[in-house]
Amino acid sequence: MKNNLLILVLLSFFSISSYAQIPTDGLVVYYPFANNANDESGNNVNGVVHNAHIDYDRFFNPRNAYSFNGRTDYIALPRSQALKLKFPFTMSLWFKIDSFSSTSSLLFANDESDGVYSGFWVGYVPSGHISVGYGDGLGQGANHRVTKHSNMLVDTSAWHHIVAVFNDLEDIDLYIDCEEDFGYYSGSATSMKNLGYGGVIGRNFGHRVNSYHHGEIDDIRLYNRALSINEMSFLCYEVPCLDYATVFDTIEIYDTTNIVVYNNVSVTDTLIIDMKMTGISNKINIYPNPTHEMVYINTGINYKDMNGYTIRIVNMLGQSLFQNKIDRELFSVDFKTFGATGVYHVQIINENNQIIENRKIIFQ
Repeated sequence: MKNNLLILVLLSFFSISSYAQIPTDGLVVYYPFANNANDESGNNVNGVVHNAHIDYDRFFNPRNAYSFNGRTDYIALPRSQALKLKFPFTMSLWFKIDSFSSTSSLLFANDESDGVYSGFWVGYVPSGHISVGYGDGLGQGANHRVTKHSNMLVDTSAWHHIVAVFNDLEDIDLYIDCEEDFGYYSGSATSMKNLGYGGVIGRNFGHRVNSYHHGEIDDIRLYNRALSINEMSFLCYEVPCLDYATVFDTIEIYDTTNIVVYNNVSVTDTLIIDMKMTGISNKINIYPNPTHEMVYINTGINYKDMNGYTIRIVNMLGQSLFQNKIDRELFSVDFKTFGATGVYHVQIINENNQIIENRKIIFQ
């Protein structure tokens, strides 16, 4: 005779590696912008704020990013050996554009000299293309610089992430929102030269007098070496998480004679849902997975193409605990409010109310 139906969820975590870490080896400058413009790398390349004001970061944390008005706001950086880098080196930063100007806008430059291309820089142009480059310190014009331009366009709707690895002359690897952008080069400078001036965040007079950034900037990191692709992936999300965990979930026991069935589920620190199978060029990133509390859902730079789609989180009993239209790029979900640890399902529902993706996430 059958016993009552039992539902049992058994989680067995093993082969857990150390928490994923933001790389610190070779870090020479770091601006987290937590209430100030101080350098937290240990080199004390502290910024002096000119008019820019502290604002919300991309996770909606107050007083954790700087906002610039596009006209007068900038952060001056002192003359420092930490900023005078030789190939190879890596720059990483987060930014949001509130509006484009009529000319190029600079996010960071390590050597600001009026009317001269020198040192290196990261910025963008009115078309939305990212531009990273370096100058020979001998003048202004295409023959005094080399610039790598992105193929990808950024817009004003969301935060974006840039990693630029300056390997050597005309050898710059550019990553935008965690995707490599092969881009193209312009300019014909045959060297990179630092003139010994201070750096700057949010403008650069070496390019144009009105080359200011209108928007937000956060989490600037500068390394004196080339980062690996694996290290760059940690910079994309800025949250510590497990590299991986293996989860066994026991679903049903029908009676005492049945063998318990285990479903082996492997999860990584970031759950990636690629929408290409549905004809939409977009990726949804959910992290960290497993989680201890907060989960962030980045619906991708093309989230507007998913108009009418919904993201939902349900428990093992099918009860909906979170549901929202995909109408913005970033959601945060506090799993602590769900009450119980265990396996949950993240579902993507199309405009016809059909579940087109059903993936597992772990709350431990």
